[in-house]
Order: sequence, then C-alpha cells, then structure tokens
Amino acid sequence: MSGHPFSDVPSGLASYALASLLSLAAIIIDAQISPEDLPGATLALLAAIVLSVWVGGRGPGLLSVALSCCYLEYAVVEPHRSIHIASFKGAFELIFFGVISFLLVWFVGRLRETKELLAAMFSSVGDAMIVADSRRRILLMNARAEEWTGMPRNIAGKKKLMDVWPAAAEPDKGKFESEGRTFERFEIPLLKYGVLYVFRDITERLKWEEQRLLVGRLISGMKDGFNVVDLEDGKILRTNEAFDRMFGYKPGELIGQHISIVNAGGPEGQRQIAESIWTQVQRRGFWEGEVLNKRKDGSEFLSFANITLHKERGRSYLTTIQQDITERKRAEEALREAKDVLQAVVEISPLAKIVFDLEGRVALWNPAAERLFGWSAAEALGSFNPILPEDHTAGESALELAETPGPPSGHETRRRRKDGSIIDVALWAAPLRDHSGARRGALAIFADITERRRLEDSIRERTSELMRSNEDLQQFAFIISHDLQEPLRIVSSYAQLVAKRYPDALGEEGHEFLRHITEGVSRMRQLIQDLLAYSRASQGGGLQMEETDVEGVVAWALMNLQVSIQESGANVTYEKLPTVYGDRAQLAQLFQNLIGNAIKYRSSAPPRIHIQAESRKGEWMFSVQDNGIGIAPEYRERVFGIFKRLHGREYPGTGIGLAICKRIVERHGGRIWVESEDGAGSKFYFTIAAA
Repeated sequence: MSGHPFSDVPSGLASYALASLLSLAAIIIDAQISPEDLPGATLALLAAIVLSVWVGGRGPGLLSVALSCCYLEYAVVEPHRSIHIASFKGAFELIFFGVISFLLVWFVGRLRETKELLAAMFSSVGDAMIVADSRRRILLMNARAEEWTGMPRNIAGKKKLMDVWPAAAEPDKGKFESEGRTFERFEIPLLKYGVLYVFRDITERLKWEEQRLLVGRLISGMKDGFNVVDLEDGKILRTNEAFDRMFGYKPGELIGQHISIVNAGGPEGQRQIAESIWTQVQRRGFWEGEVLNKRKDGSEFLSFANITLHKERGRSYLTTIQQDITERKRAEEALREAKDVLQAVVEISPLAKIVFDLEGRVALWNPAAERLFGWSAAEALGSFNPILPEDHTAGESALELAETPGPPSGHETRRRRKDGSIIDVALWAAPLRDHSGARRGALAIFADITERRRLEDSIRERTSELMRSNEDLQQFAFIISHDLQEPLRIVSSYAQLVAKRYPDALGEEGHEFLRHITEGVSRMRQLIQDLLAYSRASQGGGLQMEETDVEGVVAWALMNLQVSIQESGANVTYEKLPTVYGDRAQLAQLFQNLIGNAIKYRSSAPPRIHIQAESRKGEWMFSVQDNGIGIAPEYRERVFGIFKRLHGREYPGTGIGLAICKRIVERHGGRIWVESEDGAGSKFYFTIAAA
C-alpha cells in the first residue's frame, strides 16, 4: 500500500528483504512445529509467499517461492538434508508446490494491483468519497472528503456522516449547499460494508451553465443577427431570431444549411470574398466590414458584419454578428444628397451666407458674400469678422444676435465692405449647435437693403405727397360741391320763378326749355352728390370699424328706399343675416346701392329681390339677387367702373353707384363680382370679414 513505510524506497530492496524475512520466519516455524512434515511446511511457506506478494509485489513473492522450494527440497523432500531428489514422488511434490506457489503469486499480485488501483483512484478522484457501514459510521474517506469535511481520515469507525458533514447527511437531498458552494450527492449501496457516498462540487458547473443560459438569452434577444458556422463543412450550427428574421427564414430553418445560402453574388464572387475574409481572420482573429447578403425571397441587402474565429475541442468555428444597414445607407445617401443640395443652395443663393465659429472667425463664406462685401472666400476664411464696422453698437454681431430668444428676424444694421464703404443690410442670425445641443457658432444671412432703403425713403416721400394731394382733393371736392350746388339752386329757383310769373308769355316752347333746364339742374345735383359719396368711399381712413348687425343695416337701407319700393311694387326678402366687422354707414350705403339698382333696372314684372349670406373660412359671402333686365357677360367687369353706364336716358343714373359699392367692399378687405345673363336677372356677390 502507499502507506507502507518502505513504499518510497526507489530500488524496492525493502520489499525483497521483507520477503526473505517472511520466508525465513515460515521455515523457522515449520522446523519448530512440524519438521520434515510436507503439508505443515507447505502451509507456512505458502502463507509467507502470499504475504510477500501482498506486501511487496510479484518480485518479492517469486523470491519467497524460490526460497521455499529450496527449503522443501533440502529439509522436507526425501532424502532429507540433501539437494538431491531421489524419487518421482519428491519431484512431483516439489513441482506441484511450485505451480501452486506461482498461481498464488499471480493471483495475489493481481489482487494487490487491483487494490492499489482502487486505492489510487479513491485517493486521486476529484469527488469526495466516503464509505460508511450499515449504521452510517464512516469506514473510509479519501483526501477530497477530508478536505471538504475538515476531518482527518483516522476517524474511521468513530464518527457518523451526520457528525462530520450535517448538510450532506440528509437522505432526501440529491443536491445541497455548504459554505457557499453547491454539491451533488450520490449513494452507491455496498453489499457487505453499507454504502459509498460520492459528493461532487458542481458550483463552477452551475456558474458555467448560468453563464451559458445568460449568453443564450442575450443572443436570442439581440437586435443584431447572430450565427455560428462550422468552419470544416461551412454549415450553419446556430442562429438567433434576429438573424432568421433579417434573412426572411423561419426559426431553425437555416440550421444545417451551407452558409452560402445567405451570401449574395455568384460562386466566384463568393469565393473571392470568402478568401479575403479568411485571410484577415487568420491574421487578426476577426474580420469586420460590409457584406452583401441574400434573403430567402432573393432580394439583396447590405449588412455590417463582425466575424470572429474561435476553436473548441479541436474544431474551428466562425461566429458572425450582422446588422442590417440598409436604412442607414439610405439615410447616409439622403444626408449626402441633402448636403449637396444645401451646398448648392449656399453656392447659388443671392443672399450672403456666413458661418462664424465661437471665437468669431469666418468658417463659411459663399459667393454672394464675396459679391456683397468684396472679400474672396480665400481672404475671408479664418479671419475675425472683417465686415463689422469699428463703430458698431454692442450686441449687433452675428454671434450676439444669434442668442436672441425667439425665431431669427431681419435685424437692420450696417456692415463694412472691402473698399471701406458702409452699406445697409438686413441680418438674420441663428445659433449652430452640435448633436448634444452645445453651441458651435452662428449662421448669418445678409441682404443688401441699400436700394430698399432708398426706395422706402422715396415711397415715404411720395406717400406724404399723395396724402397732401388727397387732402387737397377732398377739400377741393367739398368746395366744388358747395360752389356748384349754390349756382344750381339759383338757376333752379329762377327757372321756377319765371315759369310761375310768366306762364302765358313763355308759350309752349318756353315751358319746354324751362323743363330741360330743371332736369339738367337735377341731374347735375345728383352727379355732385354721387361724386361726394364716391370721394367719401375712397378716403384712406375714417372707417368706423365695429361689430355690425347686417340685418339692422339692411333694414336701414330699406327704410331709405321706402318710396322707391312702394312705387315699383318691389318685394325684398332676406334670410337670417350675420354680424360682421365693418363700418355701419358704408355697409348701409352698399346695400342701398345694390337694392336701388335692382329696383331701377327692373323688367316689366315687379322687382323680386332676395338677400342671403354664407359662411366661408373667416368671412361671409353675401348675395343680392334680382329678376331685372340682367347684364350681358361682356359687361360684368365694366359695370363697376366710375361713370360706366350700360343704358340710355330710359334708366336714370350717373354710373357711379356700383363703383361706390366696389370701393366700400375693397376698403373692407373683400371683393365684389356679378353673375348675370342679359334678360335673366343679376346676382351680385361680395365678401366681408366675419366678426
């Protein structure tokens, strides 16, 4: 046994010495107890041989056999004390003893080897092994059991398993934990001894299994495609759901397929790509880049792949992680196109576009900036804002204006050109930020407003002149109306006085002349009144804008037209009318003119006039419809001009009424038009803003 005191002697001399001593002891015992008795001597010598083999092995056993045979031949086999064998019986007995001895040496040697093998296995196995009797008392334990229980092996027969390792002694537990580690327990019944306990530390295995499960879950839950390929035959061993979905296959459908099934291109192209990838994988252990793939339906797409080589149990595998970059490529292409478009816009823009960094240096200077300020891009780039005048006001730089809250607005300021001249510009400035929101600079857009300033000054001057002229015209109109109407009243009065005092002297012809004078004066007075109304409708200001009830306005107009309505037998109707935002007096004038025209230009039938309104996106559309003589299509626009009459003296009027209507509607921000056919009546439309 390995525990023998001479087991560590390299030459094995101790084993041979022990065999010699055992044989000598057997000879002495035989000589003392039963000299010259073959059976007695045989038993003692065989016992010595067995002990020699068991303790020292076959070599010492054979030495013991040789010594025993010599002793038997000399002292036991006749003739005694002679080395000469005189009879066949003696020879047979000696040979028989030798055969039996050799068989014992072989058999006991095998037993010894088996015992040593079992002892070595018992001692060196990685599991803890404990042999217990039927009462669960420990008979034997190996080194691992000694280590885990903390008990020496010499406790055999003294303690039970429950005493040395309580957690392992519970019979219903196939798995248990002790001191932070997990163990498996096996029981093997031993017929004679009791039971063999085998304990295995599975802590690391459980950790590995947990890691494997975690890795499996991570792989399954990855958004990127994952696959493993056996490098020996090129077959796919594993894929995750993202990979199957990416290539249009059902889960597990690709397992066992050759990897070429998902590669785009012909065999030659695939071979070249595979060689290129394999060369780099061999050199660096991995490869990454863009690959063209093929889906199940035959469509192709780009992916970014990371391919890694790893070996396990003598086999090589390629692990690939792929990300579909089709959308990214489209986005990159769209970004490039947008960048090209933006570059083109910047290049061809008529407005000067300049980008300043945070320190005020020029980072972009487009051709329009070259034309406006005189510096070329090569001169301006990298310089510190050359266009800012020395006497500029604080807060007028592009970087400062870009930080103004709210959307960019045109800030009118001044800038310096290369030749030193100062120009008026409108400046729009906006901050430039990176993806994190941090400021990177400012974009400034400049427009030359020098000419606009000149035009604005000219317009202001002309407007002032027009306002003065308009005031003069209005004053002139009032003066003319007063000065003209006074002589007309005198002419009319004297005509009436002549007709009254001298009726007989005038005769028929004189009375006809006086009638023409009176009618002319009346028409002249009406023309002057209409001109005054048109002048008031054309004034640039003076509107009393307010929420106005249109039904009240129409009622007012109808009251003013009451005599005409009664004389003509007109029937004026209207639906429920809304409230609008406008000047009450001018709206009354508008409806009065339209209704009055409908009564004036009537056919032989009594006038029927209908007014209604329809709501349309923040405004009201009104209509005034009649059954009068109508208007030919070619005159629909002409009727709104001043002094534009379509009829002779059979219909009285000055040709100003509809022109006044147009002026009133336009001053209210609306429009007016007519739909009509000659002889079929007319329908006038106009729009007014809702209240």
